[in-house]
Amino acid sequence: MLNWEGNLETIEHVHEWLNLCSHVYYGSDSDQTIRVDLSDLGKLSPAGCTVLSSTLDYLNLFFYLDITIPKNRKIISYMERMNFFRVCSPEIKNKFERQTNMDLFYNRHRNNKENKLFEITKCENPDDVGTLHNSITKILKKTSKLPKDRIADIANIVSELGNNALEHAECPPFSCIQYYDYNNVVKIAICDTGKGIYNSLKKAVNSNKPDHVIREAILTTASRHVNDNRGKGLVDVKSRAYNFSNVNFYLRSHNCAYTIEEDDLVVLAKGDYFFGTYFYLTIEV
Repeated sequence: MLNWEGNLETIEHVHEWLNLCSHVYYGSDSDQTIRVDLSDLGKLSPAGCTVLSSTLDYLNLFFYLDITIPKNRKIISYMERMNFFRVCSPEIKNKFERQTNMDLFYNRHRNNKENKLFEITKCENPDDVGTLHNSITKILKKTSKLPKDRIADIANIVSELGNNALEHAECPPFSCIQYYDYNNVVKIAICDTGKGIYNSLKKAVNSNKPDHVIREAILTTASRHVNDNRGKGLVDVKSRAYNFSNVNFYLRSHNCAYTIEEDDLVVLAKGDYFFGTYFYLTIEV
């Protein structure tokens, strides 16, 4: 059983959710029915939206998911506004529609939030990443007083993470961006359920220690391409991120949650292996 109670907002929440996904995936037989109890799901952030979208879609490939939907209709409303039901698999969407009247959400008037919000999107190709780049640029031009070069930095951070996932994860990443005007913060989440940093780079780094390989990926120009400098992408992302005075840069990969500091990679929590790479940034603008 996959049971979640409370908010799904922070990298620590993402880490615990992925631990639960790991237990279900490795402790169940293929085609088995898995109960997913979201009845007490609380507030979601971009990180929570993307990890929920990506992992449920992934588990749905292997198991029959018997989902209990959130009791709080405001949570379902937020999920719908964030396009959760446009990107999730038809089977997952059907579980919600069988338990509540989703037409009330589908057919309501939507306020134009394009200046504050880029809903959950599955990036299938570089053009989709380009759309992501353009959207965050538009959001920041409309809502912040940042100079053009800083806006370009944030847009390039988002693009690099999206392109990195397309190239290395070998599966479409999910992305989501939201601007919160009450505290002037942009929250950016990009995640995938691909092979992960360690499995992508372990041969190039020549190490069987996940922490070491992930550290090399973030802090050096390690690349799985021999004699190639494409690995500099994550280093550039980190450098651009720390052009801002108030930034929090998080990662969950392999079995650990990390905070990415300007010159270090700090383990926040260790847990159980699950597929993919999950980036989460909060930037005060």
